[in-house]
Amino acid sequence: MVLLAAFILLLWCNRHDSKMRTVAIIFLGTLAAGELTNAYSQPEDPQMQLNVMPWLTVAAALVLANLPSSILQSATTVAAALVPVPLAYNLETFSATRGSDGRMQAALDELLRLSDPAETIYVYSGMESIVAFDQGYRVIAGPAWSNFGSEIDGWMTLLHARDHGLALQSVLNAYHIRSVGGASADAQEEYVEVMRP
Repeated sequence: MVLLAAFILLLWCNRHDSKMRTVAIIFLGTLAAGELTNAYSQPEDPQMQLNVMPWLTVAAALVLANLPSSILQSATTVAAALVPVPLAYNLETFSATRGSDGRMQAALDELLRLSDPAETIYVYSGMESIVAFDQGYRVIAGPAWSNFGSEIDGWMTLLHARDHGLALQSVLNAYHIRSVGGASADAQEEYVEVMRP
């Protein structure tokens, strides 16, 4: 936020320069439009923030280039010292997911053991919250189905769609489920077969 404020101030002070106006329109325009659409579409998804970050490199370069020489060296030293911080954070975060590929592959192997993919529709939970059902197929669901009710106050509330979730929950509750065994990769809960009422 400090860098963004400094960038905006620098652009404002140089607003009569056509090149700086072009930089402002392109990079701040991209940031503003991207944040507006992200707030509407997927505010909880961190990867959506990457799309609007091209301004960051340009801002850092322009702000550093326009600092008085008396503080330029100190600012550059502080900036260089801060570079390892996100690297350390990412290493810590990614280390927690070590072994996930193996767990996901084991869960997939378990699903293939429990069902025939040619005759099965798999219900999964993702950002799009798709639930597929077709009369001619067997339907296998993971924790997305069983935990829907308890998750309404989570992701449905984030999307300001709690009422939609409550309406959908009554529809989902009308279906019968029975355990088919196997531990899903994400929550170590059993898969269930979903059957028409």
